[in-house]
Amino acid sequence: MLRLMAFYAVKPFVPRALQLYLRRRRSQYVLAHHLHEWPVDLKANGKPRGWQGWPNQRKFALVLTHDVESARGVQLTPPVMDLESELGFRSSFNFVAEDYVVPRRCAIGW
Repeated sequence: MLRLMAFYAVKPFVPRALQLYLRRRRSQYVLAHHLHEWPVDLKANGKPRGWQGWPNQRKFALVLTHDVESARGVQLTPPVMDLESELGFRSSFNFVAEDYVVPRRCAIGW
């Protein structure tokens, strides 16, 4: 928890280009060291006791999330929401509300 608090205290002072560079490097590291368990960790393959299964005999579920970290990201959110809706998907959009204005349409969804 303390590490996370320190990260958010320092983040406003780190240039965006450096943030993106560090994120890419971390992603490369994680992928290289966890390739054997991605995209599905087989340790999570067991069914909970009493599990009746997914609706309509489906075999799995997919969770779509988006972290919106800039004002430009907020601008791009409505077209993404519209496209996903057309394709039959519903996502969770996570906003950093202190960093920019979140339009009401984005805040309440469609």
